[in-house]
Amino acid sequence: MSIEQLLIQENARQNLLQASEDEVNILIPFNGEVVGVYSAMGAGSELEALYDVVKEQAARGGTDMYAAAVRGLEELKEYLRGNAQFIADFIQKRMPKVKYRIPEATYLGWLDFRAYGMTDQEFKSQIHRHQWMLPQAKAYRVNQNENYISSWITVYNDWLNTFPCPEGTVDKDAVQWYGLQPAERVLDQINIMPHFIQSTNFTPEWLSTFLTALADEVECIRKNYFTDGSNIYVTQVQAVTTAGMLMPEFKNATEWLNEGSLKISEQVTAQFLADGVQVELDPSYHIGVVNDLYSIYKLAQLNNKLSLFPSNYTELLKKAARFVVDIIYPNYTIDNFNDTRSVSWTKNVLLKNFKKYMEMF
Repeated sequence: MSIEQLLIQENARQNLLQASEDEVNILIPFNGEVVGVYSAMGAGSELEALYDVVKEQAARGGTDMYAAAVRGLEELKEYLRGNAQFIADFIQKRMPKVKYRIPEATYLGWLDFRAYGMTDQEFKSQIHRHQWMLPQAKAYRVNQNENYISSWITVYNDWLNTFPCPEGTVDKDAVQWYGLQPAERVLDQINIMPHFIQSTNFTPEWLSTFLTALADEVECIRKNYFTDGSNIYVTQVQAVTTAGMLMPEFKNATEWLNEGSLKISEQVTAQFLADGVQVELDPSYHIGVVNDLYSIYKLAQLNNKLSLFPSNYTELLKKAARFVVDIIYPNYTIDNFNDTRSVSWTKNVLLKNFKKYMEMF
């Protein structure tokens, strides 16, 4: 039955319907009236228990689903109110200068950071990474609402027309095409495409525009690699390697892949000191670099490209992974240090990284 395809994760994965670690599922069985309300957090044992609840239900007649729908809406609204209050409490405690008002009718939370004096440069860098577009594509995958892809096409096309790809070396002031910005966009756009590609709005004309822009961004990265050996350089190389591996139809794809894999193979050692600590001495950059390097390895493994990388690739990351384990306290907290902010590294986030380390070793 359909509920089995959703709750049993082995089945759900076959149709890309698997739950995430942060997901909440609510089950409301009904006959003539609501029988009960059950919930499950995450993608583990609680979901299995939820399926056990379903199996225990027996048909008792009654097909009026409106009472259950109303109850479901009440549960959702209560959950959203709880999220909004959590944000309000968190901001009051951790970021008292930020202005925030609990919204009356939306699940979006608007935060005003102006009191912290955030620079125009930082704001511009973040906004040109387009980090909201991938969640937009994931939302479309779930509900197939064409408004999501229409909005994405409008915004992205407007951005491409407003900020055309420059030729040659990019000046630091051209923040749209400098450093992390094009690298983050390439990685996200490659992930976005499979979610939207089946839409009737993804026309051949738009496909041509999209692919041309992607190729331009990869070439821009190649002409403007950072030479300081920083974490930004790793993300740039990751983007080029990923494009070469997953988009083999491009005429330069083989060149991208060979260049990227060679640079990645160099960085798996060059990024770390002898004791395994990332060269910038910042825990957040350290964790990010390990994650980027392992992501490329997993991608190569899935695409039969491991021969392009050193045979001891994961072994070279062992000290770096061990360092992360060593700096985490038993209660899964981490100190503020350099650019690292402990509030960003929650227990859930750290555990996700530890699971990756378990896969490696």
